[in-house]
Amino acid sequence: MCRLLGWVSEEPTTLAGLIGDSDLQAFAALSSDHKHGWGLAWPGGEEFGVRKSPERALGSATFSDTMHSISTDIGIAHLRWATSGLAVQADNNHPFSIGPTAFAHNGAFEAHNDLLDHVPGDLHALRTGTTDSELFYLLVLGYATEAPLDVALARAAAHIAEQHEFTSLNAMLATPDTLYSLCYFYPPELANRPSRQYFDLVYRGDDHSVTVASTGWGTGWTTMPNVALLTVQRDTLAVDVRTIDEVLASA
Repeated sequence: MCRLLGWVSEEPTTLAGLIGDSDLQAFAALSSDHKHGWGLAWPGGEEFGVRKSPERALGSATFSDTMHSISTDIGIAHLRWATSGLAVQADNNHPFSIGPTAFAHNGAFEAHNDLLDHVPGDLHALRTGTTDSELFYLLVLGYATEAPLDVALARAAAHIAEQHEFTSLNAMLATPDTLYSLCYFYPPELANRPSRQYFDLVYRGDDHSVTVASTGWGTGWTTMPNVALLTVQRDTLAVDVRTIDEVLASA
């Protein structure tokens, strides 16, 4: 289980500047449980910049410096709670980035290496770690060769949900123009388990920014529906929430 935080803002801002030092400290405090590393991704030219570490965010001078110094109008931050059996190392930390995209995931699914059979061969060599999350990302990029990114993300999630036991497929995918936030945890009939507080995604915004995050800190949030995709456009800050069925039907 992990924590996700993504934002789109009218002007470039640091995460500390966006949410304030008090909320940033509250977010970092979640690493008391989600203690296996942190990361931040932001667009920079033809590729995303990424800074990440396998150290706990709380008390990390590097984490604090990063969140006070990297200024961007689209960003994804992540706190990792490693799935059992997956190594705590920098290559397994999120966000992952390939070209003009970045991706972070919260959750786990079984037999994830089976996804390699469905990932195009030219993407295999881009895998840097051993996580289910990175394979999820590569599956999305594979679908994106023939469909828009929103549809590719929905198709990848639907494929995993149909073929694998999973806890959550919650994910954030960013491009220089758009932030996509996927809320997709458990089979829908089991979505009221007590542990769903680890998987609800929430969002809040004003005329200057929109923030999407995992639950667990801060106030003033609206909860996303489950099995849905939220998009935020960089140029307008327009927010759109659709069910996964609606996204798939748009293809």
